[in-house]
Amino acid sequence: MKLRIVTLLVVALALGCAGKGSSTSAPVVPAFDLSLSAQTPTYTLRGKTSGGQLESKQAIGWFVCYVEARGNVYFFATNIEGPDYLSIRDKRIELTRQILKSLGVLPSA
Repeated sequence: MKLRIVTLLVVALALGCAGKGSSTSAPVVPAFDLSLSAQTPTYTLRGKTSGGQLESKQAIGWFVCYVEARGNVYFFATNIEGPDYLSIRDKRIELTRQILKSLGVLPSA
């Protein structure tokens, strides 16, 4: 099975720094409510998944989220393509978590 995966870690912001250098000190707040995907004493992960079918009959899926950890907020998105939806449904989340662990955003254990 061949899967095509693209992951993008967009930005890391220190919590509370949104107002530095601007006329407001408002905290960073997401523009829409994302479901709580995981919460532990060391991090909170919120995100949204979706998918569909490409013209080539391949399946496409994505997982876009943010993680609050160690006083920072990390925004990321993963796009995955595969032969059918079932082959990518769980992998988009599993692979994103593996990548975030390898970057040190999520704890490895």
